[in-house]
Amino acid sequence: MQIKLLLTISCLIACFFTSPGQEYAVEKIDSLLLENAHAVIREYHTRVEIRSRNRVQKQITYVVTVLNERGSHFADLDIVYDSFRKVRNLKGTLYDKNGEKIRDMRRREFFDSQLYSDYALYSENRIIKARHNEREYPFTIKYEYTVNYSITAFLDFPWMPVDNVHLAAERASITFDTPQDFEFRNKTVLTDILPRQEPLGRNRKLYTWELTHIKAIPHEPYMPYRLDLLPHIFFSPNEFTYGRYRGNMRSWKEIGDWINLLNEGKQDLDRQTVQKVRELTDGMTDTLEIIQTVYQYMQSHTRYVAIMLGVGGFQPEPASSVARLGYGECKALSNYTVALLNAAGIKAHYTLIQSGQQIVQIDPDFPSNYFNHAIVCVPLENDTIWLETTNQILPVGFIGASNMDRYVLVVTDNGGVLTRTPPVLADENRIHQVLHASLDTNGNARINLRKEFNGVSITNRILQ
Repeated sequence: MQIKLLLTISCLIACFFTSPGQEYAVEKIDSLLLENAHAVIREYHTRVEIRSRNRVQKQITYVVTVLNERGSHFADLDIVYDSFRKVRNLKGTLYDKNGEKIRDMRRREFFDSQLYSDYALYSENRIIKARHNEREYPFTIKYEYTVNYSITAFLDFPWMPVDNVHLAAERASITFDTPQDFEFRNKTVLTDILPRQEPLGRNRKLYTWELTHIKAIPHEPYMPYRLDLLPHIFFSPNEFTYGRYRGNMRSWKEIGDWINLLNEGKQDLDRQTVQKVRELTDGMTDTLEIIQTVYQYMQSHTRYVAIMLGVGGFQPEPASSVARLGYGECKALSNYTVALLNAAGIKAHYTLIQSGQQIVQIDPDFPSNYFNHAIVCVPLENDTIWLETTNQILPVGFIGASNMDRYVLVVTDNGGVLTRTPPVLADENRIHQVLHASLDTNGNARINLRKEFNGVSITNRILQ
């Protein structure tokens, strides 16, 4: 009896003095998760609490084991915040390969700086970063922090716990704690998990999605975009607030209605600018010639400058301000171009697009905010002209490879309409070169070279 009692006491003492961090020991990682992995997420838990239409709290716990130097960037931390998002209770903890705690991170190891500082004239968007130069591998880093939102729109989704190659995960979850009457939608991609639903008192509900044992995929040349390879979930609220503006995402039409609300009164131009446009287009009867003239006027009188303040992340500056100052970012320049075309008697539409080298697949049946850029759509009787307003060199109707062949939201007077920009076909991508060389009797050469660029090669030439 005494021996059993002593054994029980010994076990209790051993458990009491065992470091809680030992659960992060590298030896406990499933060998299958180590294949192709430079790092393994041990746990990644997100809890989103919807407190009201304009109060949301998101709590994050992220623990990753870095296996080698090639995975060191997976220990980095980037948290973006602004006037609508405040970061609280940020802390980090380092563990060795045995899961033993090394130390807590110091405040000076978190760097706070302006986001987009390389091209924005001014931005209230800021970023908190943590970077590591650990010399002993493997090691584990744990981050915990809270983000308080004063909006219910665009809460940094999709949720994608494994978002890169050579990264595996043991377990990850996301939980929504919502009022009973809060409506939101979700769409799972490359996974068929269903949420676990639980009542939380009389007026609230919990929804939890969980992923486990996600294997790492290796990098391959010309491999598809990560959203086409890795499991993720899109979330979108039905009703939402952004600043003092309320909107709805149930349909593309209603998203367009919300954009119209943001843009209301922003297309008014001063009399001098209207008069200038009418002088430039006076006597023209060819619609395409009018569009080209107005577009070239806009290009020659503006430049791209990013200013991001408050609702300005989605709301353009007034067209009259762009006319006076001669600069703006994509939303302001596109809104200004629409106003100029309207002054010339051409109906044009402000248009949202997901711009970039990789095409993000938008689900037409899942309305949400997928967009990061604004361009202009000019519908004609038998054609549609698209205008990229942030480039002073592109010809009319050419919007560059980063905008081609993808869904866009055209914002009409009657709300949003989802459509696509045209692709550039293979036979339209050409570089035609003609070289004439003549030699005189002394062997001297006179050379004349003419190059003609078509399709994507136009963008490549401009970027040279």
